[in-house]
Amino acid sequence: MFGAMTAHKSAGLAEPHAAVPTGLPIDGRWRRSSGGRVIEVLDPATGNLLTKVADGSLDDGITAVSAAKNALSSWSRPSPRQPGEILGRAFELTISQGLARLDVLDNAKTGPVEGPPRHE
Repeated sequence: MFGAMTAHKSAGLAEPHAAVPTGLPIDGRWRRSSGGRVIEVLDPATGNLLTKVADGSLDDGITAVSAAKNALSSWSRPSPRQPGEILGRAFELTISQGLARLDVLDNAKTGPVEGPPRHE
């Protein structure tokens, strides 16, 4: 169950139980918070529960910083093409995993979230 959410039907995701990561992205994987705490994410338009996400602690922050420091050497010298490929893949995952739709709902915005971002 870790890393998945039960989306409220108002979330507009493909399925009411679409899997959207809700953990902390640390060291290349999604983790629960070390204290097990969560934050409820509510739809500001309706007040309905969208999901619950991990509430990171100080220990989680220290772990994340340590992991980032350890990864720095391999990330500090990418080829010119790699940053663009990484950002493109991050965009694809944001759309495919429902994160963009969840972000739209969390910010009480409406409209399509597919395709490149619109500047409003």
